[in-house]
Amino acid sequence: MPLSAPPEETRRSARTERERLIATCRANADRLVSVLSAANSADPVYTWAPGQQDIAFIIRHQVQEAAVHHWDVAHAAGSDMTIAAAVANDAIEEFRTFSVSSEADPAEPGRPALSGQLALRSTDTGASWTIRDDTSPGTITYERGVGRGAPEIAATSSDLLLWLYQWLDFFTDQRHPIL
Repeated sequence: MPLSAPPEETRRSARTERERLIATCRANADRLVSVLSAANSADPVYTWAPGQQDIAFIIRHQVQEAAVHHWDVAHAAGSDMTIAAAVANDAIEEFRTFSVSSEADPAEPGRPALSGQLALRSTDTGASWTIRDDTSPGTITYERGVGRGAPEIAATSSDLLLWLYQWLDFFTDQRHPIL
């Protein structure tokens, strides 16, 4: 028995599907901008960041999410892209504040000790941070600046951020090994 084509109403052209996806994405992005623009940045809301439970955190984080996923798309398409230095620096600040095991928010289960210190230095902005063990096992603390005697990783803010997110490996020169 020969295979027949599906009925006309169930066939979708790739172009129609692509246009629908783009339109849906734009409509949802416009709605997000509209909702966040109308909101009071000081209004309390749940966020995953224990130290900042307000709309301002969501606005800040959405900028960072858009930038990193823009990089993902550009990289997947074979293009090179750099995240804007101001956005990348802010994302590094957020990462150091909310995404590491700290005295205020220890990881469960605990993490191994760093057993030293490490400095990150942005070559395009001059910003720098030193990471070192905190008092509780497996927690770390950051301070601005390069600590005395700290080994240093120096790169653009964009590359430092991508390294922190494990999208970039300085040691093997691989970008986004997940893809």
